[in-house]
Amino acid sequence: MVENAVKAVRLNYVRKRNVKVILDLLYAKPYSCAELAELTKLSSAAVNKILKQLISLGIIKKVSIFLKKKSVGGQHIRYQIAGNAGALICVDFTHFRDVAVIYDLSGKELFRKKYTFNYPDSVIYEKDIRLIVDELKEEVNKLDIDVYCVSLCVPGQIDSETNSFIISGKFNYLKDDFTYRIFSETFTCKVIIKNNVQMMAIGEYNYGNLMSKYNTSIYIYAGYGLAACSLYKGEIISGWRGYSGEIGGNRFNVISPLSLKCSLMRILERLQDHLERKDVSCLIESFQTNEYVHNEVIETAKILASEIVNMTNLIGADVVVISGESLQFGDDYINTIRDYLHKYCIPEMKVFPAKLKDSAIKGGLELGRIYVFEQILDLKANYLYNA
Repeated sequence: MVENAVKAVRLNYVRKRNVKVILDLLYAKPYSCAELAELTKLSSAAVNKILKQLISLGIIKKVSIFLKKKSVGGQHIRYQIAGNAGALICVDFTHFRDVAVIYDLSGKELFRKKYTFNYPDSVIYEKDIRLIVDELKEEVNKLDIDVYCVSLCVPGQIDSETNSFIISGKFNYLKDDFTYRIFSETFTCKVIIKNNVQMMAIGEYNYGNLMSKYNTSIYIYAGYGLAACSLYKGEIISGWRGYSGEIGGNRFNVISPLSLKCSLMRILERLQDHLERKDVSCLIESFQTNEYVHNEVIETAKILASEIVNMTNLIGADVVVISGESLQFGDDYINTIRDYLHKYCIPEMKVFPAKLKDSAIKGGLELGRIYVFEQILDLKANYLYNA
């Protein structure tokens, strides 16, 4: 009797895994039954059974394609994720780039809006959060679609157990778990709230330049703020309640935090007497034309590179991706970091600029998609694995 129960559990696990593999493939692009069978190494009969069940649930749909040669066995039929089965919301609260996006389950963008809050510093208030939530709710009602997951990308560190901020300059004026709670109560669905740089890294890993030969990589955000995170096999390496990546407070000498030297806003403040205007565009222009500004910025790149070397040698990472507004300094900046790492890193090192402009949103989309495929299907379709 126990043996039968164990076999049933194993069989259920295998069925669930097969469904997830097929959904992951169909999320990338449409496939025929025969193509899915070849890719998954399952029999055509097994794949066909899963496809029929997913269609009955409204999770996928059939599409026909034109073939020059006569189709055999229905190969002109492809299957793809049914976008209207549900929606995912992603909101990126990264400094000065607040943006909200609604996707359908196939990854098609349905709505996008950038928000500009005219505060001198990168902060946000309760009324701003309510504005974003209300507008998203209005759009969801217009689309007449169920929201399955909301992903929030936030500067700072979130307690993964309470969904409250451990530390965040931008959200300093909001109480406890207010941000998490208002999205959860409004959309009555799963809410994933995570550090924005961690979300960027997840997005870059799945859609950009962060794939690693040895499965260990580092993502650096050098922009208005300064942060980093490490990944192993695509998963964020974190400690207590999800905390990781706050390198801005690290000391590069006895008294100076790294963020005061290397973040774009601090560079701007430090060099303002050498600029015609105190804004980022003028700083970028002066980097190309003013030798003093150029040398100072290059020095910050070397200091940041020395921190990356320490991180890389500690965990054996072989890929580093640099992101953030500092990339606007161009090749001299990124090559300074690359040359320093090649000289002092123990592992063979590859350094890339970030490929994605909206990596945090893509990271939120990926986590939402994974949640839907792994959790929502469990709730809606237990018979899928037991049939």
